[in-house]
Amino acid sequence: MAYTLLLKNITSMFLTKVCCQLNKKIFLIVSMLCLSMFGGLFLEVQAQDTGNNHPFAIPRIGIPDTMMVFSPSKPLFSDTMSSTLYSHIWGVELLFSDNGFGTGFVYQKLISKEISGFIHLGVSGARNTDEIEYIDPYTGYPFIPGKVNRLFCAPLTVGIQYRLFSNSLSESFRPFLSCGIGPALIVQAKYDDPYFTSISNATLHGRPAGFLGFGAGIGNQARSMLSIQGRYYYIPFGDKGLESIKDIPITDFGGFFISLQLLFSK
Repeated sequence: MAYTLLLKNITSMFLTKVCCQLNKKIFLIVSMLCLSMFGGLFLEVQAQDTGNNHPFAIPRIGIPDTMMVFSPSKPLFSDTMSSTLYSHIWGVELLFSDNGFGTGFVYQKLISKEISGFIHLGVSGARNTDEIEYIDPYTGYPFIPGKVNRLFCAPLTVGIQYRLFSNSLSESFRPFLSCGIGPALIVQAKYDDPYFTSISNATLHGRPAGFLGFGAGIGNQARSMLSIQGRYYYIPFGDKGLESIKDIPITDFGGFFISLQLLFSK
């Protein structure tokens, strides 16, 4: 019984002390909240009634407000600086079409914020869409039934690119339209000859070329950026065309191309 009574007394004293400490903390918290509310109310009244000579208003003595956002006297990066410093752009590209892969080079000069001129050179293969390569079981070499010529097309175009929505979209996404015209070099090499021999003995043909395109530039124009665009080329050969597969001539070396460009500012 004595131990039980002693345990009850110790427990009672501990709880009493804890309650006292909690009461003190609650009192302090409530007091701080009341002071904060009173101080905010007082400042609001003082701000509203200073101009009306309120008897409790504290007069303003011209202390500057530190909660201000300062702006530079001149823009850090203007459109004029952009067109002056980064007006020369060059890059390389990959071309994708029904004829396979190709590559290209582009040089671009900014004329204004919306307009730029460019020179573009692309090189890609040309073939019929139904060309399928097989492996000769006797020699182990690949071959395409009925193929008579290796054909390549290299259009060199000069054109204009016009940026869309320049005032409503951010600088990191720049949609545009483009068009270009120029000559195209078409290379005709015999398929039965070894590759390098056929290229060295190839026949060259010159034809007109033109395209319309659309796409978008992605990234900072002042540094490296990507450009993705689609172009439709029109490169008529005329006459009877050129045969890639026997008796199936190609009369238009154009078509739809997807271009992925990596561009650099100079």
